[in-house]
Amino acid sequence: MNKITILLLSTLFTACATGNPYKNDDPVDQALKICGLGYQSQAARVYKGAYAYALKEGSAEFEMKMNDYIKSQTTAMFESMQLKGKEELDILQKEIQENRSCVLNLIEKNRPKTRSEFISSCISDLKNRVGDIGNQYPKVKNWSVIESHPQNSENNIVIKAGIDHGGSDSYWQTLTCRIRNNRYDDLVFMDSN
Repeated sequence: MNKITILLLSTLFTACATGNPYKNDDPVDQALKICGLGYQSQAARVYKGAYAYALKEGSAEFEMKMNDYIKSQTTAMFESMQLKGKEELDILQKEIQENRSCVLNLIEKNRPKTRSEFISSCISDLKNRVGDIGNQYPKVKNWSVIESHPQNSENNIVIKAGIDHGGSDSYWQTLTCRIRNNRYDDLVFMDSN
C-alpha cells in the first residue's frame, strides 16, 4: 500500500512540475512570470519574438534591438485592434509601457551575456578609469584579447591595451576583465611585462 501511495504522489508531483508553462532558465519566461504577464498572452508572444530577434542579430545593442522589435510589433498590434476610443488606446499603451520596462529590465538582467558584451563593458570601464572622454588625451587604443595568456578564461578575460597620453608617457597595459554571475564585475590591472 505504501508503494502505491509513493508512486501516486511522485506521479502527481511530476505532472504538476511539467504542467508549469514557465521554463526556469529562460529569461523571457522568468520576466513574464515576475511581471505578472500571462504566458499565452499576445504580449508574451511579442516579448519572445523580440528576444529571438535580438539574439539572432547578435549585437552588443541587445536591448535596443528588442525595443525596436517590440515597437514595430505593438504598432502593428494597435493597428489591427478594434479600440473604442482614444482613452482605451491610452490605457492600453500605458499598460504595455509599464510592462515593457519590467520585462526588458529582467530579461537584460537574466539573459546570458556574450563574451563581446563583457569585453565591451570592460573597455568602457577602462576608458572611464584612464579619462578617455572624447577627442582629448588620454586614449585607450589598439586593445586586443590575449587568448593565449595563462590567466585567460571564461570568467577572466585578459586584454592588452595601449594607453596613449599623446607622447612619451604612453604605455601598454595588460588587464583582466572579471566576470561574476553572468555580469561584468571589475577590471584588474596586471604587470605589463
